[in-house]
Amino acid sequence: MSKVPRIDEVVLAGALLAVGAASCRRAEAPPPAPREPIREDYPPPAPLTLDEVRTISVDYRFTGFHNNHLAYRLDRGEGGRFRTSSGREVDERAVAALVAAVTDLHPSDGIKECTRITDWYPQFRVVLTGAREVTLETRSNCAGYAPWSVVVGGDLFIQYDGKLGPAIGYLLARIDPAHFGASAPPDVPEAFTVVGNGEFSLSSWTSVPDGVRRAAPPHDRIYAGYLEQSPLFRAFFPGQKVASIALTCELSHNPDCERVIGEASAAWGSGFELSFPMAFDGATVTRVGLDDGVEPLLRRLIATRVLRKFIQMSTPPVTIHVALQERCAPGLNTSVGLAGAYFAEICDAIGAPPSARCDIYHVSSSGIEPMPSLYYYPSIERVWVGGDPYVGAFIDRLGVTAGHARYDYHNTYVLRLDGTLTVLPR
Repeated sequence: MSKVPRIDEVVLAGALLAVGAASCRRAEAPPPAPREPIREDYPPPAPLTLDEVRTISVDYRFTGFHNNHLAYRLDRGEGGRFRTSSGREVDERAVAALVAAVTDLHPSDGIKECTRITDWYPQFRVVLTGAREVTLETRSNCAGYAPWSVVVGGDLFIQYDGKLGPAIGYLLARIDPAHFGASAPPDVPEAFTVVGNGEFSLSSWTSVPDGVRRAAPPHDRIYAGYLEQSPLFRAFFPGQKVASIALTCELSHNPDCERVIGEASAAWGSGFELSFPMAFDGATVTRVGLDDGVEPLLRRLIATRVLRKFIQMSTPPVTIHVALQERCAPGLNTSVGLAGAYFAEICDAIGAPPSARCDIYHVSSSGIEPMPSLYYYPSIERVWVGGDPYVGAFIDRLGVTAGHARYDYHNTYVLRLDGTLTVLPR
């Protein structure tokens, strides 16, 4: 009687056959691991001097109303003079201005970009070589093309104030006045070196420029640590850690990015995450956008029929974004988008007093089916249901559509906390 092989013998035999087959094929090198620099603290570099610079290369690209790619090279030659590849002599003062602008550098955790306008996307990569190699890069179109990523000796830095932008514009105007000088046509995007102000995310650090060996620890982790140590945070979230944090720098009135604003979240209660605005001045937490009235109001809110149904349809956690005393005038975007404009519309419809305070509790979650967003205004005891096209499904599940026409996205759907529905025609 033949022996029936055991399952482990079959598996072993299959594995050996696979090894034998693999050995007949040419070995393929494994894909390279993602390049990750050393993450640690380090000081700013020593100031760059003109004598250190022997060569400057500039790679400029533009996309938008048209596309362009320009490249230049300057070499220090006889008598210390800088000349282009075509032999054009460039005033040393322009080179000195660029060297002097490599200042006010801060250790950086990754590339940052600031976009002020669309359809206008410049990109610079400038490399100064000599005693040290210094690389300057940006893809921003805010003032001075800030922020700039600067690599000095393999260390990554960031320049927030945009001093490099005008300096590079001044140098390029002497290298190629047709594109960057005063004689350039006014409708040529390359003629401009400064475009407005703007804000950018300080949290992003997903990539680093080529040649970086050392970068700063991620900014979001550092600021999360500041927040967790603050009495304001610990009073509301005892024993909790920051679940998420998003940081923003506004360059127009904060050129060194010392004063950072943003939004953070932490676990609250069972199955909830509370999100709130916060602000920093350096390492000091200057604002946590919560007050003593928030927690009792939240506990009352989650006990209502509207929230119980929302929770039933949700996949934990349910996130509640708190925005206290935002300016909710019609047409003004607030931290929760159009909620301010809807607050004004609902106040007019129900005859709310002018003193009604525009606090907003924005409830959101994923779920077994697409979910709407709920915007609760405690001063008028109303909930605006937003998030087309999922509003109709939610109010149907609440069972409050009797007496109303089918859902129409042109209308505004407002609930009392007991589930009573009011439809405001637009």
